Amino acid sequence: MSIQQYPNLLSSEETDQILSWLENRPYTKEKYAPGPDSTDILHYRNKNIDFHLPDSVVRQIVFPKLSELLQVPDLTPTHGAFLESHYPFSLHVDTVKTFENKQFSSTNGQSNDRAVLIALNESVNFQTIFFDLHADDLDQYYEKIPNMIPDLPAPMYDNVNDLGHLPNKARNLLQHYGIDRAEGVTWKKGMALSWSRQQMHCSSNFYNKGIKQALIMFF
Repeated sequence: MSIQQYPNLLSSEETDQILSWLENRPYTKEKYAPGPDSTDILHYRNKNIDFHLPDSVVRQIVFPKLSELLQVPDLTPTHGAFLESHYPFSLHVDTVKTFENKQFSSTNGQSNDRAVLIALNESVNFQTIFFDLHADDLDQYYEKIPNMIPDLPAPMYDNVNDLGHLPNKARNLLQHYGIDRAEGVTWKKGMALSWSRQQMHCSSNFYNKGIKQALIMFF
């Protein structure tokens, strides 16, 4: 797995400064979807971080740090936002193709195949889970599963929190392809993660255990 961890990218004061700047900015997107009892609940909300603008506090603090770490030719993200996550994400990839299919607008036409997450808060219940599977289009893997076994138990991996939120379709994918290794990274305030946009990942199940806050950027 090609995951880079930067435990102390931002100081506590820098994360607080970013959160203070974001506090009065409007939400630009809210995503509602079925929850555990099949009724629609708030999954996540976003705010613009204006990383491409010189007066963005996020850019002023984060740009010099990421420039040194990532060393990509153009440090303008294709997409970037503040993420307020209320319900855990299932298995997914963040490829250019995936974003195009979802009709996400892009701020940069060139991709360096890197995703970056910077945690703005922390909890033992907050994890990002990475799996040994890469895909430009995750649907192609689902299409090759011949039969879905009903009511599979939630998968369990060493050092990985509860994955009980994964739908049966995702559980079948992990079993069918024999994905027996996963890496769970527990969030610490100010830490950063970087990985290939083609790497499959998800959240741990933190529902009703807090609200996650992070900066997400895709290069």
